Amino acid sequence: MIRTSIDTTTLRKIIKKSGYKTEYLAKMLEIQRSSFNRKVAGDTEFRIGEVLRLCSLLESDKPTREKIFHI
Repeated sequence: MIRTSIDTTTLRKIIKKSGYKTEYLAKMLEIQRSSFNRKVAGDTEFRIGEVLRLCSLLESDKPTREKIFHI
C-alpha cells in the first residue's frame, strides 16, 4: 500500500474531467464503490496496483501522478 497522503482535490478533478463514473472506476480496480470513494477521499490507502491501474484508466501523465500520489 502507498502510505502517504494524496492530493484528493486534484484526483477528484481528474476523475470528473475523465467522464468516468465512480462505479466504473471501482469495477475496473476490482473494489467496491464505497471502498473506491474512501480511497479517493483519502480515508483509506490505495494499493500500488490500484494506483497504476487508475492512472492508466485516467491517462495521467507522470507529473500528474506525482502530484496526486506524491510518488
